[in-house]
Amino acid sequence: MYPPSSTSTSPRKPVYYRFMPAKWALKSIETQQLRVGRLAELNDPFEFLPGIEVFGLVAPPDVVLEQQDKFKQDLNRIHGVLSFSSKAGEPTLWSHYADSHKGIALGFDIATQLLLLEEVDYPDPPKRPTIHLNNPDDPALRTYIHKLMTTKALGWRIESEYRILVHLALLGCPCENGDYFLPMNHDRLVLVEVILGCKCAVDEDYVDQTLKQRGFNSVRVLRAKLSIDKFEVEC
Repeated sequence: MYPPSSTSTSPRKPVYYRFMPAKWALKSIETQQLRVGRLAELNDPFEFLPGIEVFGLVAPPDVVLEQQDKFKQDLNRIHGVLSFSSKAGEPTLWSHYADSHKGIALGFDIATQLLLLEEVDYPDPPKRPTIHLNNPDDPALRTYIHKLMTTKALGWRIESEYRILVHLALLGCPCENGDYFLPMNHDRLVLVEVILGCKCAVDEDYVDQTLKQRGFNSVRVLRAKLSIDKFEVEC
């Protein structure tokens, strides 16, 4: 996230970055939509796997595993997630998600009054949210689910993650060959920056031309550089 300009009279709106291989970033620009991640395919195997308690007791391992799998599959049928970071210059993100710095980061202005954007919590000491199965209609269940969707292990803190929690039916996400997409538009998910990785083979002029062809006329295009004296990516 970029700091406010020293000459600006108002703080700069936060920008949220999605790191991608170049191929998929360019396809997102061309189709004007982002693919929604499904809960069952996320790279952290602990995602959406709650602790399970039954009648105040720790459930047997076989019961826990069965209930965890059922819980995740039930959520996966109706929910998806889009992950972003508030940091453009974190090298780990470029390495893990942007094809070892050969990819692209797309920066968005997200209308939080229209999309449910949530900051991920990294508790210390780590504590996985627990679902109590005493009463499946317990009003607190929604709170547990929300906490589960926004809690990750402390080791992921470097990502500074924000998430759009996507209800696939309510947001009207188009579906193509089993994949769901959230359209970019001018009122809720606005593309404002395209940052090419320092090893990205795509030319800035090509990206700029592609953006204009798709109606993105006010998007900043720049190339990331490695800091000469810090473990940072300069954008």
